[in-house]
Amino acid sequence: MTIVSDLGTVIEMSKLDLTTPFDELVELRSLLTTQEIAEMTGLRRETLSRARSDSRFQRRTAKTLDDLYLVVTRLRPMLGDDVIHLAAVMRRPQAVLGQRSIAELLKEGRVEVALEHLAPMEPTEEERLANLRLDP
Repeated sequence: MTIVSDLGTVIEMSKLDLTTPFDELVELRSLLTTQEIAEMTGLRRETLSRARSDSRFQRRTAKTLDDLYLVVTRLRPMLGDDVIHLAAVMRRPQAVLGQRSIAELLKEGRVEVALEHLAPMEPTEEERLANLRLDP
């Protein structure tokens, strides 16, 4: 019984996202300039450019970077190889967001509104059947 319980814990632990705020910032910098990140988050450019892997982030900074990272992670599959236009897409007013841009919502701390509209689409019945796996 203990083995099954421990295995379940290991499986659940493997699902955790252990990405640090600095790791998120590094990945964001590969897609956006430091200035773009600052504009979209309301963080100071100097805060972002001086960040180091061995330094701690303030809670607000870490939360803001995490919000941007979540949005970018959801947008990337939609953009495919066209990530060069990521900043433009995030700044463009969207009808589904009441003519507000994703960047505006992020700056206001309303990431949940943007994520709601970027949620993955529900798979169709055919896709569910194709992905169905039965235990042997």
